Amino acid sequence: MKKSLYHLLMLCAVVTLLSSCIFGGKAKIEYLPYQEEKGGDWGLISVNGEVLYKEQFSKCPTAVVNNRFTVENEEGLYELYEPTKKKPTRVNKTDYKAIGFFLSDITPAVEPGKPIDVIDKDGNVKFTFAEADGKPVRGMSVYINGYAIFQAGDLFGLVDTDGEVVIPAEYSGLSQVSDGKLVGVKKNKKKTKSEKASDDDSSEEDKTMVYILDASGKELGSFKSAKVPRYSGVFYDGVMAAATNKNDETAYGLMNEKGEWELEPSTKIKSLHNTFEGDVKPNTSTRNGLYVFEDKDNEYGLIDKEGEVVLRAKYKNLYFIDDELLAAKKKKSNKYVVIDIEGNEVFDDEFDEISPFYEGSDYCFAKVDKGEYTLINRKGEKMKKSPDIYNIRVNEGSYWVESDYVDFDALVNEMKLKEDGFLDFTLTQKPLDALHNKQALEDLEYAAEPDPSDFRWSISFYGSTTLQGNIYASYTIGYDSTIAEDIKERVTENYYGYSYSWDKTVGQRFKEIYPEQITLTVNNSGKMNGKMKDLFTAILPKVKKFGTEAKSNKNACVINIDGATGVAVFNAGSEVRVVYFRGDAQDVSIDDYEHVSEDTNTKSDDFYDYEEGEVELADSAAVAEE
Repeated sequence: MKKSLYHLLMLCAVVTLLSSCIFGGKAKIEYLPYQEEKGGDWGLISVNGEVLYKEQFSKCPTAVVNNRFTVENEEGLYELYEPTKKKPTRVNKTDYKAIGFFLSDITPAVEPGKPIDVIDKDGNVKFTFAEADGKPVRGMSVYINGYAIFQAGDLFGLVDTDGEVVIPAEYSGLSQVSDGKLVGVKKNKKKTKSEKASDDDSSEEDKTMVYILDASGKELGSFKSAKVPRYSGVFYDGVMAAATNKNDETAYGLMNEKGEWELEPSTKIKSLHNTFEGDVKPNTSTRNGLYVFEDKDNEYGLIDKEGEVVLRAKYKNLYFIDDELLAAKKKKSNKYVVIDIEGNEVFDDEFDEISPFYEGSDYCFAKVDKGEYTLINRKGEKMKKSPDIYNIRVNEGSYWVESDYVDFDALVNEMKLKEDGFLDFTLTQKPLDALHNKQALEDLEYAAEPDPSDFRWSISFYGSTTLQGNIYASYTIGYDSTIAEDIKERVTENYYGYSYSWDKTVGQRFKEIYPEQITLTVNNSGKMNGKMKDLFTAILPKVKKFGTEAKSNKNACVINIDGATGVAVFNAGSEVRVVYFRGDAQDVSIDDYEHVSEDTNTKSDDFYDYEEGEVELADSAAVAEE
């Protein structure tokens, strides 16, 4: 799960790059949120310094793009506005849990407890994107260049403006479309045991492939992530920045759509940047075929597509603020100056901060001597009557939205509840079989065969997985004795005419025993917060089919399956447990659950530190954690 999100954040330029290059193209920025004084309310000011609203909002609104912006209300939900004169006009009466930036005329939006809708600028629902490829849609990006990334389960795909899936959710990471291309990350198919045994190069990283695709999903090129571990995922002028390792040093170059190097990687280039073209145009990192680069000494300069240094790396930071102008941070003063492509300083002043010239603007925003912001034109002249600006923020809003909607029927089905267990675990499963299932469930395809010596003193093992892509679940498989044992060999030795016999340990093996209790737990972290009672209610009809009800109350139900085994469901407030056990169902205690209610402020967020509870059975051994 964490790896999938990491790939998305690493690749998805909507997150990593747009903060510096959103401004321009079809989706130009119109107004920015600002404060006149420290701690004051927020207003909106145009990119040319014209104040639209003064001290209008207690919380910072988003920047205005495509004549729309959003503001968080007191309930923590978001309202959609049009920046009309004198007073902002609310577009509709809907409060959104999350809403994307209007980089195009449509954007994803989510109401509390509902699937993702794609809405237009008037708040009308164009289509609801609840599932794809038979899986619930977890999240979705804003539309860029006519496409949006979506996540179904653990994987990512691409959808067009009509809601048609053009690339199925089969990639563990996917970039936005840029220059007609995108980049997808995919692990190779699982290998058989014999293939694994004969494979000397078996690390998970070595098996991850990166594919360069067109917007229809057609493969144009590919490379192994182990050989090219860093790549921007953004194509501009036919190439993207990427890096390999040479002699344990990072070496950046430029790669084409076939996965071939247009500019051979060099250790002289520690990092290289490029940005979007299309709905948004290149801004701070790439202009007119020139790239900002960082050298070994962490200093910045300019390089062209052929690798020729145009501007020697000598600045602490460097970025374009216009086609021919750059902001350069000097090492000695630790302040920014404005330079041209040749490195000549073209403004008289130095600045603590300086913004780009946004499209359609004659001014940029600059902060001098840690004081207030002022506006400066392309000649370096300050605006004569600059408004009071204590703080100005480029609040982009959300580029990725996630739904907290839960299809409880689908969730319960994914638990694979049956008469003797859940998922692929059962009460009739020996330890080694259960451990193999753990490896398969947690995608530990390259893990070594379970070693009984690691479980010599264990009476249980536990693990975790995700359901529907982002609902965390843990499980514990418990036995009434250690699950592995020593292998003994009787040894007889003679000393001075006397014979001694003793048992020598020659190895370990897993026992041929069955679990006493197996537990599946879903806690109230993430989108499950506030939904424990709903989950408990959804599970009950399923387990009641397995046998007869022995006892129940508002938050607990115990089912007798065959007189010797049973299943219990508990709503413990911050978690729901499904427990299969051996023993008499009448001996299970449920009194403590009668008056339980969910405290939405109490969550089990760190899943791996979570410890399972136990069913209280009068005649059954308690299951303990190792």
